[in-house]
Amino acid sequence: MTTLTAAALGLLALLIAFSLSHALSRYETRRALIVEEANAIESTANLASMLPPHAQPAILNLLREYVAVRIGLGRPYDPAKLHHDVTKSRELLAKLWQHAAAVSGPHQRRERIRD
Repeated sequence: MTTLTAAALGLLALLIAFSLSHALSRYETRRALIVEEANAIESTANLASMLPPHAQPAILNLLREYVAVRIGLGRPYDPAKLHHDVTKSRELLAKLWQHAAAVSGPHQRRERIRD
């Protein structure tokens, strides 16, 4: 093996190592974000189960719909579908917040203060 061949193979090995390192870093970041979102969804579901019984079904149904959209996000990859899914996710989150605000509205707070 000549010096030139050894140097070329060494550079190729270095290039492959950097590529794999970068891919692993992106994978770990994506994995951490997915775990974080799954934990947030679980916490939301647990908190929703502590709401008054009349408020639970609407919020849990919105949460199920949100999870279904997030699971299918970007699969298969299509920019138009991705944009639609992201928009739908944001709409569902806004509806969840509206329901949460309605359940904990001023009349609810006054009742808690009086008790």
